[in-house]
Amino acid sequence: MFTTRPDTIYGVTYMVLAPEHKLVSRIVTEEQKEAVQKYIEETAGKTEIERTAEGREKTGVFTGAYCVNPFTGEEVPVWIADYALVDYGTGAVMAVPAHDQRDYEFAKTFDLPIKTVIASPEGAAISQGESDEIATSQQAAPRNDGNTAPQDDRAYTEPGTLVNSQQFDGLDNESAKAKIVEFGSESGFARQVTNYRLRDWLVSRQRYWGCPIPLVETEDGELVQVPYENLPVSLPLDIDFSQAKSKGGSILENSPDWYNVTLPDGRKAKRITDTLDTFICSSWYFLRYPDALNTEKPFEASKVFPVDQYVGGVEHAILHLLYSRFFTKALRDCGMHNFDEPFTKLLSQGMVVKYSDKEKKITKMSKSKGNVVGTDDFFDQFGADAARLFILFAAPVEAEVEWVEEGAQGQYRFIGRIWRLFEELAPSLLDSAVIASEAKQSPNFKLTLDFKTLTKENQELVRSFHNSLKAITHDLDPKRNGFNTSIARMSESINALQKYVNEHEIYSEEDKTCLQHCLFNFLKMMAPFTPHMAEELWYEYVIKEKPDTGLSKSIHREAWPKFEAGYLETDTFNLVLQLKGKKVDVIEVSKTLSKEDIEKLALDNNKMKNRLEGLDIKKVIVVPNKLVNVVAV
Repeated sequence: MFTTRPDTIYGVTYMVLAPEHKLVSRIVTEEQKEAVQKYIEETAGKTEIERTAEGREKTGVFTGAYCVNPFTGEEVPVWIADYALVDYGTGAVMAVPAHDQRDYEFAKTFDLPIKTVIASPEGAAISQGESDEIATSQQAAPRNDGNTAPQDDRAYTEPGTLVNSQQFDGLDNESAKAKIVEFGSESGFARQVTNYRLRDWLVSRQRYWGCPIPLVETEDGELVQVPYENLPVSLPLDIDFSQAKSKGGSILENSPDWYNVTLPDGRKAKRITDTLDTFICSSWYFLRYPDALNTEKPFEASKVFPVDQYVGGVEHAILHLLYSRFFTKALRDCGMHNFDEPFTKLLSQGMVVKYSDKEKKITKMSKSKGNVVGTDDFFDQFGADAARLFILFAAPVEAEVEWVEEGAQGQYRFIGRIWRLFEELAPSLLDSAVIASEAKQSPNFKLTLDFKTLTKENQELVRSFHNSLKAITHDLDPKRNGFNTSIARMSESINALQKYVNEHEIYSEEDKTCLQHCLFNFLKMMAPFTPHMAEELWYEYVIKEKPDTGLSKSIHREAWPKFEAGYLETDTFNLVLQLKGKKVDVIEVSKTLSKEDIEKLALDNNKMKNRLEGLDIKKVIVVPNKLVNVVAV
């Protein structure tokens, strides 16, 4: 029997074997044999998901046999039930219905005893004299305090203090685990083990597309490794896929020139015609990506890994991610690298879904459901950047996204606005002489002018941009991954830039410097979201025919811009005016005003005057640099 909860072992009131367990046929009594066999046959047709689903009706059959709990010396009945799985642990489950919900539901269904052995911190532990008390479902089932049933009729599964556990009474259940295991080990009937729930893997496939297995089989059945100098083994290129596969084998069976080989000692041999499943390759090939030109070894990854972020759908967390971790640890043990984990952080992005006419509901995209988007057609018409921007904008990255083509087209229009803004400014603001001069003075388009000497409108432009830059930088922190909010802020930023341009017909040198500073740093912010557009605009207006500016040839090699805290400071603030806690108006005021001046401004405000008409002012509350609240009746 295997358990992860030794702290509850004194609360075992029955045992459960998986119906397929080899012990079942040996322990079942004659009286129960027919019922047990019928139940085994019924269970054989159920999937693991069906058997372990929460909330389903519990089923099982008593075997007629009993076993002894070595910790208590008590006999407990042995049942078979489909919620016990033969390939999990040992296929034998100790049932503690007071502290496991499935066991609790099973015990209630079959009128089995329920014994509390962990009391909640709020409950009163039972005295040692009451430790033999066991309540059945015909009585009141034990509550968290060891006396009566939980008020919500559920098992108590939270931490607590041991009761009804002999010499371990009074211990908190976490520390009791080790002591109970130690006691069982010293007594000779328990030991601590680590058990992995991992099935055998089938690593080969009978198909062409896959990595050839580097083994050959001699005529007498000996498997021989392909010599290192002959690796890698390449697939044959003369396969005729119109030929039917050999019965029960791979299509590679149709290529005798490829699979028949002669060993160095003259023996005839045949290549393995199965190929490795693609998961074998995907479980380690990321290690070679940074070292793809290495001709001496598979990879030299220790300087690059572990990587900072793993991004994948939730299904990858139990497939590719888990396999990759196993492979990484195995390769570490083989001495091929020196790190324990391949990735340091997991981001499970949400699924893209779409309405299915066939199913009449929004569901996961699938060809069988007829709701797959033709990406080639969409990209041809609107571009990959529009699709990328929509998926990132439509919802938080972990959430499900419904594909709505109109939404993606909206992002296409947003990209068009940015493109047209650059085209509009190209004749003067973006000429090569101006950009080359600016870039040489300040690589990466940092502001070369003293912010405090700028005109008020240029201060507002730069301040607005750096407020957006600060917020977007904050949103893109790996702890937040706020891609959707970042795009919303970029839209606000381009609105401010467009407004500035609309209000100008002629640009001073100061105007040009400030606008270039904002525009090209805005383009750097857009680069991760719209990589194609950003690269095109960077090349067209920064790099083309200007190779000596000192800027990177690709925008994706540029550093992320940094916001300047000094640009965010203002001499004014927005003062909120309230009447009895409800907003009346918002006005811009100087930070240098005294409390009395702010109070006077609030009471002289026309909107406030209108609202105060006929009321008697009782109190005026001023919260510095925030609001004024007038209390009147």
